Amino acid sequence: MKSIKNKLPEKRRFYNRLYPFSFIFFLFINSGYTNAVILKEGAELGKWTMDFDAALGLAEKNTIPVLLDFTGSDWCGWCKIMEKKIFSKSEWMNYARDRIILVKIDFPMDKTIVPEKFKRRNMELQNKFSISGYPTYVILDSDGKTELGRLGASQDPDIAKFKRRVSKIIKKSKGMINSFLKELKPEKAAAFQQLIIQKENLQGQFNKWLESRPATNDSNRQEYFEFYGQLNDLSYQIESIEARHHASKLKPENAVKYLEIHEKLNNEKQALNHWLQSRPENSTQSTHKHNEFQNNIAQLTQRLESFHK
Repeated sequence: MKSIKNKLPEKRRFYNRLYPFSFIFFLFINSGYTNAVILKEGAELGKWTMDFDAALGLAEKNTIPVLLDFTGSDWCGWCKIMEKKIFSKSEWMNYARDRIILVKIDFPMDKTIVPEKFKRRNMELQNKFSISGYPTYVILDSDGKTELGRLGASQDPDIAKFKRRVSKIIKKSKGMINSFLKELKPEKAAAFQQLIIQKENLQGQFNKWLESRPATNDSNRQEYFEFYGQLNDLSYQIESIEARHHASKLKPENAVKYLEIHEKLNNEKQALNHWLQSRPENSTQSTHKHNEFQNNIAQLTQRLESFHK
């Protein structure tokens, strides 16, 4: 991902230094690239738009989230790779049509690409969301305020994997939660909704604590891991309800395998959390141990996701 600076003069100097390489990279990857339709006024389902305000209106009307693509469309190499391999594909547009509103927040070298009325607003959004590199994909809930998550470019872009990453984030949206609640029995729906509220409240407390910039000491370190552990526990309870519901839709033999992998994944996450709380020393052995945890979690997550295809 290409790093950027928020101050305009510094950003221009950055572009000047990067431009020769980016131009060559652009020529290299541009073969076979197809431009998707990008609206410069208004917003429609299944189409990209530069009109942020119209996109928020459409998101609120349909109760679906918004994806903000912070990009340098005509100079950023990774941005163009993602455009070519994912965003220009009909498979992506068909997936996004009834799931997410697509918005380009563009910072191109060619100043004619973005309408003048959007340029200042784009800079404001970049600062608001603390964007430090392109591409960055910020996903907001339908209220246009709640950030559900964010993603970056992949070194090996794969449309199926990217869709799963987006789906994992947007399942936390108001619309998706409401749809899921309707599929559950009343008592399960009530329990699930209570867990969501508890996690949101605790996450809010955690964020405020972090914003207070607590001193680095043993007491605060312990408090950090208490927050972290409680949030993980609530996440596990939420994911367990989702997992059991999904397993109920699978063939019996696949349901058993699915739940077994889900349990192994949770155990691995818990083991990593406990290991981190033990304050391992900074060493090659610790680095290897941490990488081992991360690889195991990634492999189990991939196996779990294979049941969602």
